[in-house]
Amino acid sequence: MKDIPEDIADILARHSLWLAGNGGARADLQGRDLSGLDLSGADLSKASLQRAHLNRANLSGALLDGANLCFATLVSANLAGASCKHTLFLFANLTNARLEETHLKNCVLFGSNLSGAVPLRNFPIWMRANPMLFMATALIILILVFAGVAEIFIRYFL
Repeated sequence: MKDIPEDIADILARHSLWLAGNGGARADLQGRDLSGLDLSGADLSKASLQRAHLNRANLSGALLDGANLCFATLVSANLAGASCKHTLFLFANLTNARLEETHLKNCVLFGSNLSGAVPLRNFPIWMRANPMLFMATALIILILVFAGVAEIFIRYFL
């Protein structure tokens, strides 16, 4: 793993102050290349990480509660034991990410690529991450299937 660059370390230090209510500033790492960094155990709660590149990053044991990781790439990232409560992973790429013991409570994973990331035995855990969103997605797919069947019926039988 790569050492944390000085500017990123400064952003994380200010973020810690912000989280504690002692000034500082919320971590804004949008679009930053953090690939290969060792951020294990880092407190990135409520951090802005949209479109961030976290490929092969070590986020094991990190706190990502309330963080925004929309459109982020986390290919082969290690999120083992990370806390991701209320985290946004909209359209994130989590291909081959390690998710053992990752807490995904009330996460939004809509449109995310989880291929190779979640072993089949852990699928119910992913599904429970946001059951209402999963049910809404399933309902939309069901409606689209019925609309397709209705179109075929109308086209060929009426």
